[in-house]
Amino acid sequence: MKVGEGLREGSAPHAIMRAAEVLIAEAGIDVPLQDIARAAGQRNKSAVQYHFGSRDGLIAAIVEYHLRGLEFRRMELLAECEGAPGGDDVRALLTVLALPLIEVVDQPGSTHFARFFERVRHHRSVADEMNLDGDSRPTVRIVMSRLDHLIGDLPAVARRYRLESLATVLLALIADYERMSDADHRGRPEPDDVIDLLVGLLTAAHSSTTG
Repeated sequence: MKVGEGLREGSAPHAIMRAAEVLIAEAGIDVPLQDIARAAGQRNKSAVQYHFGSRDGLIAAIVEYHLRGLEFRRMELLAECEGAPGGDDVRALLTVLALPLIEVVDQPGSTHFARFFERVRHHRSVADEMNLDGDSRPTVRIVMSRLDHLIGDLPAVARRYRLESLATVLLALIADYERMSDADHRGRPEPDDVIDLLVGLLTAAHSSTTG
């Protein structure tokens, strides 16, 4: 099934994807497909296989469905950065990466989006899509290249390690941000607080330069 095909609100594929997002976020990738079908209100126990072919196909479809929207929003933010004062600094570029994720979590009805992504990041069907240094998302590739340049004073190994750790830290922070929506009486941090932590990850002084 092509991503987006038959995904109108209330359709069987859409219901399956929403149910899978919640159950995988809560129970992990190996949640029984029959449980997903049941949670989606499908009488056919093989509804997942019918619409998506396999567990891998279902996970890949959910990821692609979300990543297309994220890429479009990141393109908008990157365009706003072009030529703007400070638009090419570390904070502005990290905002391009992080803010679209935060915006999805803040949407009404979004409950498990970030935790789902945290669960499936290393899954074989989506690993390349989820890597920030992959080739499938042009905007992300541009941002990562510019970040690499901006922290170019770091030793090469340290620079690479920080950039590779960015996806792990970003998804963990957004997942925690999502959990706070209904579990933490103190309330969520501000989006700027999330971005502050990412800035710290990339720009902290390296031990070899601090003595």
